[in-house]
This record gives sequence, structure tokens and C-alpha cells, in this order.
Amino acid sequence: MRGLITLLALAFSSASLALPDLERGIRYYKDGRYEAAEADLAPLAEKGYVEAAHYLARLYYRREGEGDAERALRWFGESVDRYPLDIAELARLRFARDGDLAIIREAADRLQLMAPRHRDEAWAKLLKLARDFPQAFDADATNRLIARALEHGGEKNLRAVIGLYKSYRHVPANRKALVELCEAHRAVEPNCYTELVREARRRDAPEAVDTYLGEARRAFDRGRIDADELDDIASALIDDDIGTAPMSQRAADLLAKAQAGSRRARARLGALLLDEPNLETEHEAIALLESALKAGSPDAGLELGRAYLNGDQVDVDPDRALELLEQAAQVLPAGTYSLAKYHLRGYSGHRGPLQAAELLLKAARNGYARADLDLARLFTDRVGVADDPVKAYAFALIASRNGVRGAEERLAELDAAMDRGDVNRAKTMARKEWTARRRVLPADPQLAMNGPHREIFQ
Repeated sequence: MRGLITLLALAFSSASLALPDLERGIRYYKDGRYEAAEADLAPLAEKGYVEAAHYLARLYYRREGEGDAERALRWFGESVDRYPLDIAELARLRFARDGDLAIIREAADRLQLMAPRHRDEAWAKLLKLARDFPQAFDADATNRLIARALEHGGEKNLRAVIGLYKSYRHVPANRKALVELCEAHRAVEPNCYTELVREARRRDAPEAVDTYLGEARRAFDRGRIDADELDDIASALIDDDIGTAPMSQRAADLLAKAQAGSRRARARLGALLLDEPNLETEHEAIALLESALKAGSPDAGLELGRAYLNGDQVDVDPDRALELLEQAAQVLPAGTYSLAKYHLRGYSGHRGPLQAAELLLKAARNGYARADLDLARLFTDRVGVADDPVKAYAFALIASRNGVRGAEERLAELDAAMDRGDVNRAKTMARKEWTARRRVLPADPQLAMNGPHREIFQ
């Protein structure tokens, strides 16, 4: 009898352990243990526990696996009445599905009504919507949001305003406001060092750059910023779009400090040393990239694939290049683009150009702007793909709209050789392609406001 009681007790104990637990599920979610959290939260959400539905929705929203967007939509819909601030995330998901800006505007209106009660979070969510969906807000509305958020104060609001100004930094007045905020509040928002370094480079002020770099290093040593943030600062030192000479040695020194704690910094340093092997450092490009690849960096795999394709500090190895670039293409549009370049080298036989065209289109639709210009060239340069000037013009037009260098020249060449009917068909094709992409790609505030051929894409 005693043995039977013991077995029953053990069975009861095991059954109890298997029951879903709300508090445990929330704790797992906050710790990033999403599979364990889902096991606890999903059964409770199905039974009508609104708090479980809320955290389950946020789990799916963050995880972004196959089918997770649909699941997040379902559970945000079940819980948003109890957790009204989730209207921002719900609106983003609905817009991704339907492409209707009215969804974003309605969410913004509801958040403004909630702002007096939920100050910091409501304003921060509003500002992020304005940053990511500029076409849904006019300039006056955005300026009012910024003024009210700064008036209410709080670190969340400050960070959101800074993030919004970053997205609109191409407007001189916004860049000025961003730099002023960052100068005043870099103790609160250490990510401001990237913007301050960027602006000092723009002004060609190396002394100011060195001042900010010194502060950033000390902030890193004290644990106020992490190695990935040092990597961001280094990227500002070598960004070609700033318009002054890159500060490669300073970037290499900063990346050398960050690389032990950031596979991203390790990969960037390796890539920099591939491009500029004469920089002073104790590190070797290929060894850094191999180490970052082993740590799971897709960027490192991309750079190594390019190295083996082009023979940069290694012997040319098409098989190794293909292996690495196929892996990178699974997660990086730049990987897809480089894989297309591989197929254009002739390693794939007569189907190479066709495979390259498919990959370039995929890269372009995933946001890799240079791929559109390569598509335009592919459809006119007779390299194994049928000549199609209408498609070439359409892709060149999109490339120009995205600011790709050389696109305007290609457009001019095509325009001179085509009749007006074909040009108009190409414009219609470009507009349809652009509209389809805008529904799934992050909004670019600069292109929403400025950029060539804006009238065609409205």
C-alpha cells in the first residue's frame, strides 16, 4: 500500500509540473526563452486568459518565425482592449498584411488619446510610428508630436525623438536638432556618439571626432555602452555617404577594442582589413572573419565568400565561395546580390545569367538597392538574358529613385533609344513594382519626401 501511495504521489507531482504556469511563462518570455514561454502561455491563451494572450502576442511579434505574424495578429486582437498600447504593434502587423495607411493613422489617433494617461510609452510609440511610416504623417503633425514628447520629458521619449530625427537626418534642420539633442543628452543616450562622430566627420573636424571617441571608449570601459555600439561608431568613421575622407585607422582601432565582445565588430574589422590591408593592427582579416563566422555572423560569411570569389588574401576557390554565399543569401540581401555575381562569373554554365537575374530580383525586392541597376544592365547588355529595354528602364528608374549611382546615366541612355510608348509602359511597370515593395520593406523617410522621379512613384 505504501508503495502505491508513493507512486500516486509521484504521478500527481509529475502531472502538476506539466501544467501551464502564467507567471513562469511570462518569466520565460522576458528571459528570451520563447519556446518554453510558448508552452506555458499558449494553452492559457486558448482558455481565455487575456494576460497570457498579451504576452503570447508579444512573443510571436518578436520571434518573427514562419507564421508568427499571423499568430501575433490573432492574440493582439484578443488582448488589445485590456492592453490598449499594443495598438501600435497590431497596426504594424495589419499594415504589413493590408498595406493601408489608414490603419497607421487610426492607431496614431488612439495613442494620442491615451497619451495623458500613458505618457512616456504612448508618446514613444507615436514617434516610432512617425519614424517608420512618414507617409502617414504630415510635417506639422510630426513636429507637434516631437514638441509634446519633449515637453513631457522622460528617457523613453527622448530616445524616441532622437530615433525619429535620425531617420530624417537628411533634412538639415533635423540634423541640427539631432546633434543638439545628442550633445546635451549623450549621458542618457550613449548611442548618440555615433551621430556626434558622424557630424564631426561631416564638418571635417578630426579633433572633435577624437574627443567623442575618447568619451565612447571610457563609456565602454564603464559598461555604459556595449561592443556593438562601438561597432556602430566605427561604421560612422568609414561611411562613404558622409562626404569626407573615411577615418579607417581610427575605425580599425575602435573595432580592435570591440571585436572580442561583438562578432559584428569582428566581421567589420575583417572586412575593413580586406579592403585596406595596410592598416596598423595585430589582427588578420581572414582569421577574424573565420572566427566571426564560427560565432554565427552572416556578415562574416558574406565577406569570406567574396574573398574566395575574388582572391582577396586567399586563393580563388569558387566552391568555397559558393558554399559561403549560399549561406549568406539565406539571411542577407547583400548575400543574395553577391551570389548573383558568382553566377555571372560563368561558374554555373549557360544558366548562370538566368540564375543571376532571379537572385538580383530577390535582392532588390528585399531592399538591396544596387541590384536594380544590375538588373537594368542585365536586360540590355546581352549577357545570356533576353534583351528587354522596358524592364531595363523600369529597374533603372527604381534604382534612380533609391539614389543608386549610375542609374540616371543608364536611364538617359535608355530614354534616348526607346519610343514614348515603351517608356510609359516602363514607368507603369516601375510604379507597380515599387508599390508592391513598399508594402513589405521598411519606409525610407528620405524617399518619401525627396528623391528623383517622385511624381512617378506617388
